[in-house]
Amino acid sequence: MTDLDGLSLIALLRRLAVVDEHARSRAARLLMTCDMPARAVLAMAAGEPIALAVLRAQLDMSSGGVTAIAQLLDREGLITRVPDPDCPRRSLLRLSDVAARGLTAAVEPLTGRLDVVTARLTATDRDVIARYLGAIADIGTSSYAVSRCEH
Repeated sequence: MTDLDGLSLIALLRRLAVVDEHARSRAARLLMTCDMPARAVLAMAAGEPIALAVLRAQLDMSSGGVTAIAQLLDREGLITRVPDPDCPRRSLLRLSDVAARGLTAAVEPLTGRLDVVTARLTATDRDVIARYLGAIADIGTSSYAVSRCEH
């Protein structure tokens, strides 16, 4: 049994960061964009609309910087804007169909291999791992918690 103390976990997370970097690089090349817009596209990959403030927190950028990236992605047809049901003054961002297809194609070699590894797990194991990784991700993002209707 492998110990999962804090330092061991950080080492594993660094290895996983390499996987994230690989996906970001592939996405950037296929979508013909640079690193930060590719990071924004990957942040929206789950398909749910995302508030600009949430995207700013996930990318750890200034409001102006993330606004510029959103404008670039909008001009390139990589995102669409949808009304924010919680705050009528704002819109939420979501990947366009073109960007979603391009992102899927870009990361398919990686997601295919991840799917093979995941298929070896029982449903219970997948649930435990998903909850555990979610809790770890929450630790990393808790200091960036933002209101969906932040001004």
